[in-house]
Amino acid sequence: MEIFRIIPERNVVSWNAMISGYSQKGRNEEAVNIFVEMLRQGVVPDQSTFPSLFSAAANIAALGRGKSFHACAVKFLGGLGRVAIDLSQRMKDMGIKPNSVTLLGLLLACSHVCLVDEAYSYFEQARIQDASLLKSEHYACMVDLLSRSGRFQQAEKFIHDLHFDPGIGFWKALLGGCQIHSNTKLGEYAAQKVLALEPGDVSSYVMLSNAHSAAGRWQSVSIVRKEMRIKGLKTVPGCSWIEIKCKIHVFVTGEKRHAHKPEIYELLDYFLKHGMKSQEADFL
Repeated sequence: MEIFRIIPERNVVSWNAMISGYSQKGRNEEAVNIFVEMLRQGVVPDQSTFPSLFSAAANIAALGRGKSFHACAVKFLGGLGRVAIDLSQRMKDMGIKPNSVTLLGLLLACSHVCLVDEAYSYFEQARIQDASLLKSEHYACMVDLLSRSGRFQQAEKFIHDLHFDPGIGFWKALLGGCQIHSNTKLGEYAAQKVLALEPGDVSSYVMLSNAHSAAGRWQSVSIVRKEMRIKGLKTVPGCSWIEIKCKIHVFVTGEKRHAHKPEIYELLDYFLKHGMKSQEADFL
């Protein structure tokens, strides 16, 4: 951080690198605070800013700031997405033929503004007019977009119709959509595919467990967690965050070195004792 501070001209790339670095290291509070400072410095974010930022804000449950970040992303990426679509139409009107990169950018633009039908239409046009434009990344983009939108039948068809073996990214995209929409049956199938390719993939177990949890299938959650224990797979320790007066306080499972540990336990002990007395009084 000291080196970053002495850089004479800090642009969006350097700010993004700091946000991403802190987020990947689990230092989510710093990542969020760096973004806030970035805006205060008048630096405009780009599409590379938000993925790490969303992860950091979600991990620390900073709901207020998370909503603000989302609004910022929608305004920024939504505008760029529609600009990209307009530019694509202008290229077509001028007789300029798109290439694979142009098509991928167009699909990603549709993804940013949730234009699922439009993306599907662009993909089908390319498939009919010039199938050579379509690469694995175009199919992966469509599977991800359709899965997140809950259109699983179309997503499955995309994977089934592939003329190559889908990699782990395809199945993870499908599994991610299943987690969002609590599609446990398809989620189990996607998880099996992921684990067949990468048996030690902890995130797939977690996503499948979360899908079962959202659907209220607690016995299935227990089975998934038991399988993880048998295989010796460990998740990141559970954490809780709370935002009070713009300051984020972090609590980690099993942590014994918190700066305010004595005060926290004293207060918890107070609430437990008085809570039990209150319950006894109500019972009597």
